[in-house]
Amino acid sequence: MWISLKVFAQGIVRHWYQSLGGTGMAVIALIADIRDWDLPPRILMGLSATLFMWAIVRAFHDLRVDRDTVQSALSDSRNLQRIADRLTQEYQAGVDYLDTLSAVSDKEWTKFNEQIAAWEKGVESILAEEHASLQEINHFKTIPMVEWYDEHGESQDIMERLLRIRIQRLADISTQYATRADEVRRHTMQRQAR
Repeated sequence: MWISLKVFAQGIVRHWYQSLGGTGMAVIALIADIRDWDLPPRILMGLSATLFMWAIVRAFHDLRVDRDTVQSALSDSRNLQRIADRLTQEYQAGVDYLDTLSAVSDKEWTKFNEQIAAWEKGVESILAEEHASLQEINHFKTIPMVEWYDEHGESQDIMERLLRIRIQRLADISTQYATRADEVRRHTMQRQAR
């Protein structure tokens, strides 16, 4: 309530020229009435009231626009945090896969590879579903060969390197979303406190 009154008062002050014009016209109407000028005081009082009411209407308009802006920003912040939370859940799933990688037998290796591929596709679909930027999708998806290839390494070692890189990149993307959500929330609260 206090913030609304504060924003309303700021709106009246912001449109001071209209408030002052309305007050000035009221004073002129009063003087015209006292001095018996030819100009009818009702005309001046009408202009005065119109200017003053216009300042009040503008203040209400500014209040509504401010409220809508704050609500929109907070909604954006909640949405960004929701995306960060979804990606964090996928990060945890990736870490769980990494933890079980060393215990996978040769017989289970094909099935485990399929699970990892399904996890990667799931993360990619979340990024696409949440309208992540092309840079974010490629950051997760595309890993240069020099970062993971070892001609003498076994397929499990290569899979582990790829999985570690993807998990770290997913953590980076999730952190970016959480940071953006926090920045939007902090900026909105600072703006509202002014």
